[in-house]
Amino acid sequence: MAIDLEDDLECVGVATTVAEALALLPEVRPDVVMMDVRLPGVDGIEGTRQVKALQPSVRVLIVSAYTGVDVVARAAAAGASGVLTKEGALADMVAALKAPETSGMLVDTLALNTPGVRPQVGTERPERHLTERELEILGLMSNGLNPKAIATRTGITLGTARGHVKRIMSKLDAHTQLEAVVVAASEGLTSLSPSD
Repeated sequence: MAIDLEDDLECVGVATTVAEALALLPEVRPDVVMMDVRLPGVDGIEGTRQVKALQPSVRVLIVSAYTGVDVVARAAAAGASGVLTKEGALADMVAALKAPETSGMLVDTLALNTPGVRPQVGTERPERHLTERELEILGLMSNGLNPKAIATRTGITLGTARGHVKRIMSKLDAHTQLEAVVVAASEGLTSLSPSD
């Protein structure tokens, strides 16, 4: 109902299981699929993988009450374009639906603010010595910006932006930008929000 109230959005189908969604795909050919994590039978993470296998160009947004680092990481591995929480604002969900495809991943602020995300008391972790500039770049990474977009936004060269991203990933022991953002958020170095 909320989608249909938007002039530039239309709900083309509703499914209650992954099997139903897969059957609908060729018929309705959606631009975006909103996928719950908890579904009867096949869960939404595996469902995302199957949707992307059938129609790689479809953006899949995971929407769930069950979030955290593990869900975000699994969703990213399955090819999801974003992770939103059911507790989030409706306006944020609508904005995520309308957001253009980027090389980044939309992650709701609340998606990582769940029990188990922060290190447990007494758990030692290495100190992260990020410079003020690196923290700024990290904030842009958390909004799904790639090095080219970061360079444009900050007025630095692409090579410099790439250098900052590589140093941040190295300091956070991360292999991808998403992993760096997840580690940073779990350690309270940044907060995540959907891209503008």
